[in-house]
Amino acid sequence: MVTAQLPGAFLPVLAAVLTGVTVLAVSGNILLPFERVVTLEGKMASKRDFFEDEEVQRLLMKHHIRVHITSSGSRDVAIGDISSYDFVCPSGQPAGDLITSQRAAKNQYVKVHRPFVSPIVLATYREYAETLRDEGIATAQRSSVQNQPLYYVLDMGKFLESIHQETRWEEIGIQNHGITNANRIVAQSPDVCGSNSAGTYLALVAFTRHGKGDEVPDSDQEADDRAREIKPLLEQGLPAADVFRTYISPEGKGIAPVVVAYQYLSYGD
Repeated sequence: MVTAQLPGAFLPVLAAVLTGVTVLAVSGNILLPFERVVTLEGKMASKRDFFEDEEVQRLLMKHHIRVHITSSGSRDVAIGDISSYDFVCPSGQPAGDLITSQRAAKNQYVKVHRPFVSPIVLATYREYAETLRDEGIATAQRSSVQNQPLYYVLDMGKFLESIHQETRWEEIGIQNHGITNANRIVAQSPDVCGSNSAGTYLALVAFTRHGKGDEVPDSDQEADDRAREIKPLLEQGLPAADVFRTYISPEGKGIAPVVVAYQYLSYGD
């Protein structure tokens, strides 16, 4: 629960973010009479799906609250003008810290709450997960449903090596699970310049390839060399919402079978 002190009232707002960072930006709205519906303006990226969920909307409407969302990447939320919004949900600690520090510097009221955490996952279809399992790249977690695990533990080192070697799905037996796909193995991610999930995945890739000991680049040149080495391992560019929409589209199983996302239980199968 996030609250901000408004003229003559306190306005409660429900929000959810990757690291639990939620920041309320005051736009001057006040509570209307109880029988009226209050529309709150929010700006966020992936957490838009939470507020667009029918059950969430129903529960909010019971309290006479409607939420209107403007989609934006987490970094755009942090550096853009948020004065016209009632609340924002940056997906990530750095973006949240930037917003709170900016508002504190202007003596503007702000309060942060962390309702829950949404971990980064590589979402895929069961056929692809089982193909990676057969190749020894993934291991199924225990499930209450026999032969229907919802989660697999991915060996990032082996997965990235498959990407580095430009291995294709057909080369590791995707056809054995009823799918024809000659595309390279890769994980689609949003634009790293505007998405917290893409930045988190980039850090995971970099650590996997160069995370032994204290191997932090000592110079700009070394950092550039590592960036050039890691770049071919990444497939990114679309906004986060578009990446996931492509994944769940009818064509997604062929063109974007593995995507970087936050944990979405509604698409667990």
